[in-house]
Formats: sequence, C-alpha cells, structure tokens
Amino acid sequence: MSDAPQQTMPGHEQVLQFARCELEYRRKKQWDIFSWVVTILVSVIGGIAALTWKGEIKPNPI
Repeated sequence: MSDAPQQTMPGHEQVLQFARCELEYRRKKQWDIFSWVVTILVSVIGGIAALTWKGEIKPNPI
C-alpha cells in the first residue's frame, strides 16, 4: 500500500463551475477589447471628419 495522497476526480458540479468561471472571464476580456476598439474607431473617424471639414466650424453656445 502506498502512503501517497490519492487524487479524486472532480465532480460534475466542480467542472461546470470551472467552465462557467472561464467563460465569464473570456467574455469580460472580449467585451473590454471590443469597447476599446470601438472607442478608438469613433475617435479616429471623428478626427478625420474634423480635419477634412471644408467650412468653418463655429460652436453655437446656447
């Protein structure tokens, strides 16, 4: 007989909990990347539109 600790197989609930945590982590990372890319894209489009504007840009204070 061996005195080494025996490894037990994880239960279905533990595997599902791990998969949920991993999926939540990946979705959060995807959302963070998406929001940064959209912010940069909108900024670039706005900058290009402002630089290529033909007329004068006059702010209209209310």
